[in-house]
Amino acid sequence: MFKKIIESIIWNLRLFLLIPIFSFLIISIFLIFLSLKKVYFIIISWIEGFNLKLLWNIVSLMDLVLLSLILIIFAWGIYELFIDKIKIKNKDNTKAKHLIINNIDELKESLWKVIIIMLIVNLFKILISFKINTWHDIIAISISILSLALAIKFLPKKEKE
Repeated sequence: MFKKIIESIIWNLRLFLLIPIFSFLIISIFLIFLSLKKVYFIIISWIEGFNLKLLWNIVSLMDLVLLSLILIIFAWGIYELFIDKIKIKNKDNTKAKHLIINNIDELKESLWKVIIIMLIVNLFKILISFKINTWHDIIAISISILSLALAIKFLPKKEKE
């Protein structure tokens, strides 16, 4: 009897994960609305003419969207792993096929891919406004680009079905 009560409590404690799941989704929605503000700045910069400010705003928009995507993937994965499977209702079942997460490794793989892309976007955003003063700066830039390239190279690849 005591064992069943403990197991029931442990099983139902997983529902507390709904709190961070909803938090991630709310933050993601906030970031999407914040990206609309970036679109406004992009339009203003575009009217002024092509300059580094326009390019920086475009890259910042990509950054916001990727961060929002990371939060959605994480919320989706945690929900699927610990709460319940999400029933995808579309005709061909291929639109969200890559979001079907069966274990923690698949969640980790999905997140790492987007995080690496976000790091690339952030590096590009830094390089837009970076002033090269010494040869140390060039070496630092080269090492950071090489590190990201190696990270992409060694990411685990999913086998094709």
